[in-house]
Amino acid sequence: MSSTSKSLFFENLTMVPYENKLFEKGVNELFENVKKSMTATAIVSSASTFSNSAKIKYAKPLIFADFFSPNGDGHNDFFHVENLEEYPINKMFIFNRWGETVYVSEPYNNDWDGRGQGNFLGNFVPEGTYFYMVEAIDASGNVQKFAKSLTIAR
Repeated sequence: MSSTSKSLFFENLTMVPYENKLFEKGVNELFENVKKSMTATAIVSSASTFSNSAKIKYAKPLIFADFFSPNGDGHNDFFHVENLEEYPINKMFIFNRWGETVYVSEPYNNDWDGRGQGNFLGNFVPEGTYFYMVEAIDASGNVQKFAKSLTIAR
């Protein structure tokens, strides 16, 4: 069969983490009313016709807050990751600017209120810039890794 006689409707479908907040917002709106999986059909036309279906699983992209203010006023008191419920298997590491681990959670459940672990032992970490690393398994079983900074202000 020659390559010119093929007609492929679906080829690799991949979700990629993006930094662009407008794009992330658009993707979330797009998937708002869509189920967590769909069926796609690939049809190859040649002397004989072949048809096959595959279930494609996907999850909404993770959107990370870059600022939070754990001061007890009820607004932005926790470090929030939007769509985290789509990735129930995940692990969060938070480091200070000297590379010391101040918080680890497995799984992370949007519940970090700025209190540290280890040397900070339940005390609020100081205001400033911190860095996080997140590993999460997406709906297809692929490991997604994210790393970025966040600011704490009270």
